Amino acid sequence: MFVVVVSTSIIASQAMISGTFSIIQQSLSLGCFPRVKVVHTSDKYEGQVYVPEINYLLMLACVGVTLGFKNTTQIGNAYGIAVVFVMTLTSSFLVLIMVMIWKTHILFIITYILTIGTVELV
Repeated sequence: MFVVVVSTSIIASQAMISGTFSIIQQSLSLGCFPRVKVVHTSDKYEGQVYVPEINYLLMLACVGVTLGFKNTTQIGNAYGIAVVFVMTLTSSFLVLIMVMIWKTHILFIITYILTIGTVELV
């Protein structure tokens, strides 16, 4: 079981790191982020980038979270709350889109809110 937990943690952290690097690179190309060094790690794949400064900041954030929460139970609880918050926020934005853009019938919107909202908040 320990091997499975460590493997999933590595995969999840790699996805977060890669996503962060990609977002920073896109922000740089739009001029919305201070200039930082971007290293392209592959000649074959254009999207594979490494940003040393961001990697260092992510390391500091991980150390800060570890020191701040002090045990894995509290980190797990905070992670669960964050996941529920993101799910609820996403559903709320979808309701806004249903109302403002799609102009969906109000009964369908209420049904969606009751169904999905109940599942998310339970």
